[in-house]
Amino acid sequence: MNNYLKKRRVTFQLEVHAPGRAPYAATATTIVSQLAIPRIQPGSTIQVRIDPADPNRVVVDESVTYLGYPR
Repeated sequence: MNNYLKKRRVTFQLEVHAPGRAPYAATATTIVSQLAIPRIQPGSTIQVRIDPADPNRVVVDESVTYLGYPR
């Protein structure tokens, strides 16, 4: 398998900044293309989706994890 096709399961420790809310800590686990890893190092700013019914449920936006390039 080519390196660009390899994927890893990654758990993110996030500091979430949502409009109208104080920043808070959250955790999200997702599958990430190996090519995306350099773009999502500690301190990086990434897009997430927040469940309005439960703000502790956070998912990393798929465009961040897909082959390392925005779609």
